[in-house]
Amino acid sequence: MFIKLELMLVGSCLGKSESGNSKIRCNVFNHTGQGKLFSYPISTKENNAKMEEPYWWYVLFVRTNSERRVVREITDYVKANKFNFEFEAFIPESEYYYRNKKRELWKEYLKRPLFPGYVFIETDLQSQDFLKIFSQIFHNSLDIIKILRYGENGEIAISTEERRRLEYMFKGKRCFEHSQGFIVGDKVIIENGPLIGREGNIKYINRHNRIAKVEFEMFGRSMFADVALEIVKKF
Repeated sequence: MFIKLELMLVGSCLGKSESGNSKIRCNVFNHTGQGKLFSYPISTKENNAKMEEPYWWYVLFVRTNSERRVVREITDYVKANKFNFEFEAFIPESEYYYRNKKRELWKEYLKRPLFPGYVFIETDLQSQDFLKIFSQIFHNSLDIIKILRYGENGEIAISTEERRRLEYMFKGKRCFEHSQGFIVGDKVIIENGPLIGREGNIKYINRHNRIAKVEFEMFGRSMFADVALEIVKKF
């Protein structure tokens, strides 16, 4: 079934191609784990830097190491069907400290998926319309395992509260950047970075590798991810 939606493509656009088409932004990763940007011309509608409310996030659980293929597959599907709605498929990133070939830890940051095995979709489509548009590709894809849902009511969109909490930590960059802090006794105090005020979410710290295991709440349950944390001093 084809559903025509009279919605404007704006929020996730980066700019215009030479042909004047707006571009949709998709974050994918190469074999080194570094982020790379692919742009696909989608619509001739005028673009904006940020999607306007209301919009929703949906999360796909995908096969290991298939995240970038899924991002491109979904984006190409939207492009081929010339759908006219706001859309961005992306993989949330996390900074990490780089080690050179001698296994020396440098104060240089690269990026990798924050939640390996998950692909996020931002769109102004509500749940019912979202499923009607994308159910076919979800069913036919060899890489997409399922769309995440809340256990009690089966809702597929991340709650606004959870989405805004993640957006605040991403600082509008789709990336969980590094933090810095110090330790007093057994207490961690963050001086700067997305972990400020969220010390309680830190469950484990590896000072040698500058990694912290952080607890996130998504779909009403806990998820854990490794993020960059430099402990500059211990008292």
